[in-house]
Amino acid sequence: MLTLGDVEACPGLVEELRLIDTYATRESPLLIRGETSTARAILPRFCAPKDILEIFCPLMPSDSGALLGVVKQHAGLMRRAGLVAFVEVDHLSPEDQRLLAIVARDRVIDARGTRLAARLVCQFDPRRGSFPPFPGVFLEVDLPPLATRAEDASVLLSRLLKRLLGEAVRMDKLALEAVAEYTWPGDVAELAGRAEQIAARHADNPHTDVITVGQLGIPHVTAAQRRARTQASKGRTLSAIMDEYEHEVIQLLMTRFGGNKSQVARELGISRSYLIQKCQKYGV
Repeated sequence: MLTLGDVEACPGLVEELRLIDTYATRESPLLIRGETSTARAILPRFCAPKDILEIFCPLMPSDSGALLGVVKQHAGLMRRAGLVAFVEVDHLSPEDQRLLAIVARDRVIDARGTRLAARLVCQFDPRRGSFPPFPGVFLEVDLPPLATRAEDASVLLSRLLKRLLGEAVRMDKLALEAVAEYTWPGDVAELAGRAEQIAARHADNPHTDVITVGQLGIPHVTAAQRRARTQASKGRTLSAIMDEYEHEVIQLLMTRFGGNKSQVARELGISRSYLIQKCQKYGV
């Protein structure tokens, strides 16, 4: 699990954390638009973990109006919390998203007009839809995906491996290059899953503290392949290049797991429905 210290160690999130610190002095509700585990790790930046109430929207009933039942059920906890965080609001029905935006705007949690004193934070993954239903309610922070933060990927994987295997563990040069070059389609969730897998495999080889590129389990390119790609990418947009690489990763894993989309989705740390969208896009 990612910690606040992990996020604060990422050079690619310096500006976002500075903006969050500015927002922390205000009472307006906050929308964090980005990957779930990173957003959750940031919450203690606002108040002590014991004062944070997290409500996981994917675990709520999918029918419209479910939000009202959850708010009613947890009204006492919400009144006592210092911060209330609705996690993955993209899983809510459109009607519940609208109701949540009204709760955020008016700061009331029942028909009697009971005020919500706690800070309200909503986290939303832009890969799965849009939120809020009307603008101007939230202060907003956009967390860039890991695919655009190559240095952060190396920092985070190194920290997670040290936590799992000990401070002496390190990745060799080729492994660090592979981590920086990989596009991480499953974002930080995929990276955390990789760290667990690497640690489990490394436990069978306790006589070395060095993690090699072969232990990472991610696609990597040789120097010759890199030169060929550089030539082929001339005149192409970054988006087109990243799409091609993402296509290669999905194709490789589909082959490895015999076309089992559920296994591929777990390996990438993404939902099966999101993987199906990608497969349809690339014709895999």
